[in-house]
Amino acid sequence: MTAPASAVSTATTVETRAAGPARRRRRWTRFILPVYSWLVIAYLVLPIGVMVLYSFNKVTTGLPQVSFAWNGFTLQWYREWSNVPGLTSSFWLSVRLAIASTILSTVIGTLLALALVRYRPPRLRGRTLVEQTMFLNIAAPEIVLGASLLGLFVTVSLARGFVTLLLAHVAFSIAYVAVTVRARLTGFDRSLEEAAADLGANPWVTFRKITLPIIMPGVLAGALMAFARRRDAIPGMGLRRDPDRDSAAGFRFRDCDLHSRYSVRYRQCCDRLAPAG
Repeated sequence: MTAPASAVSTATTVETRAAGPARRRRRWTRFILPVYSWLVIAYLVLPIGVMVLYSFNKVTTGLPQVSFAWNGFTLQWYREWSNVPGLTSSFWLSVRLAIASTILSTVIGTLLALALVRYRPPRLRGRTLVEQTMFLNIAAPEIVLGASLLGLFVTVSLARGFVTLLLAHVAFSIAYVAVTVRARLTGFDRSLEEAAADLGANPWVTFRKITLPIIMPGVLAGALMAFARRRDAIPGMGLRRDPDRDSAAGFRFRDCDLHSRYSVRYRQCCDRLAPAG
C-alpha cells in the first residue's frame, strides 16, 4: 500500500511542477483582454466626453462657434436650449418615436429570429428569401430604404406623419434585432425546453421561464442596437411633412452644412414623389 501511495504522490508533485510555469505565464496574459476592451471603450467614449465638457465652455466672440480654447465655465447653453424654436417638441417626438420603434422592432425581430432558427422548409417556406431580405435591409443605404418606403406610402395614400415614421424605423431595425437574437439562439440547448414540457409546463410558460431568460442578453443587445440606429436613420425624416424639423435627429441633421445640402436634395425628391404631402 505504501508503494502505490508514494507513486501517486510523486505523480501529483510532477504535475504540479509542470503546471506551475504555465500558470505563471497566464498571470499577465489575463489582463490583455480587459485592457484591450477598456481601451476600445475609452476610444469610443472620449469624443462624447469632450463634447459634454465643451458644452460648458463660455463663448467670448458673441456667436456660438466651434472652439477648442477654454474660455470659462458657463451654464448658458443649458439655460437657453429650450428657447430654440422647435427643439423641445422635436426632442420629445424623438423620445416617443425611439421608445415605440425599439419595442416593436425588438418584439418582431425576436419572433423572426426564433422562427428562422427553429423551423426549416417545408414548415417555414421562404426562409431563404427572408434571410436575403434581412441582409439586404442591413446592406442597403438608408436613403434608398427611405425613398422606397416613401414611394410605398404615397402609392397606398398613407398620410405622412408619426405612423409613417414609426413604420419606417421599425422596418429599418427589425433585421438588426433578428440577426443579434439569432446569433444568441445558435447552439441553444432544446433539451431544457423538453425537460420543462415533461414537467408539465405549457409552451408559453416554457418560453417565459426557460427560453426568454437564456436569450435575454441577445434581445437586450438587439434592442440597444435598434435604439442607437434609430437616432441615425435621418432619411426617414423625409416621411414627414417637414423632414428636417420634426424630430431631434432631423433637427440635428439640419444644423450641419453638408447634411443641409443633402437634406435639400432629399426634400426635393420627396416633393416630386408627393407634391401634395
